[in-house]
Amino acid sequence: MAKRQRANRITCSHNWGKPGTTGVAYIDLGRFSVVVALTITAGKMLLVALFFMHVRHSTKLTKLVVLGGLLWLGIPISLTMADFATRGWLGA
Repeated sequence: MAKRQRANRITCSHNWGKPGTTGVAYIDLGRFSVVVALTITAGKMLLVALFFMHVRHSTKLTKLVVLGGLLWLGIPISLTMADFATRGWLGA
């Protein structure tokens, strides 16, 4: 398969994700609306990083830097979630 055809297919699948995210906003899924929207967003993020940023075919150092960035992103997210989960523990 030629590079051009593969890039067109990836771009087309990326554009199909936009109506998916917007469509979820109009469907009442209760508490799971956020989960579904974040799942779609994570898939789109992976698509952009792996294919459009060429991380899939890059060196090990680039993959290590991307992994380090995700690790550092996970630290404040986990601290925020821990703070939110323990707000009522002191009875204030």
